[in-house]
Amino acid sequence: MRRRAMSLLELLVVGGILVVLFGIVYSFLVPGLRAWTRSDAQSQAQQQCLLVVSFITREIQYAQPGNIHLKTDGVVFVSALDDRHEDHFDFAGTPLWQKIIYIYYVPERREVRIRRTPITPPVPDPPWVDATVFLPAAGDHVIARNVVSLALRMEGWGGLLLPLRVAVASEVEGRRSSLETCAVPLYVTEPMPDVHFSPAPLESE
Repeated sequence: MRRRAMSLLELLVVGGILVVLFGIVYSFLVPGLRAWTRSDAQSQAQQQCLLVVSFITREIQYAQPGNIHLKTDGVVFVSALDDRHEDHFDFAGTPLWQKIIYIYYVPERREVRIRRTPITPPVPDPPWVDATVFLPAAGDHVIARNVVSLALRMEGWGGLLLPLRVAVASEVEGRRSSLETCAVPLYVTEPMPDVHFSPAPLESE
């Protein structure tokens, strides 16, 4: 009976020590996990902003400025890039316009999407685009998710450069990130009107 009593006492002591050790580990581990989760959410938000900016910057560089149309939900323009993201020229060095690009924001789904409509065959004279016929569709490619706001604005006037200013914000698990840049098209023709669309104001982190 004494041997069993000692064993039970030892078990209680060991159990108490383990509880203390677990408490110490927990006190250090939980804050670390929370910090890692916050950092991961912030990183994901930053990544989504970078995806939007890099996509629009790359595509708009090969646009025909006279055919850049800002809509209430996005932008439509003629592009010289083909499906392999390469530009082509005719024998006179004139760009061959390959497709019409529609990049837009879906606030209810917090997504930025893109649609590429081929111009067949490619032409040296860019066709005029009727931006009103371009509407969001479920099958369009998703560029980024968790986007809480997107703002596009053509800047400049007269003969100056007319860059497209892109400002985007993303939020993941309460962690918000924002990014803003300017993208310049291949050629400059005339000023474009300002259009701003955003369901929430941009906030800098």
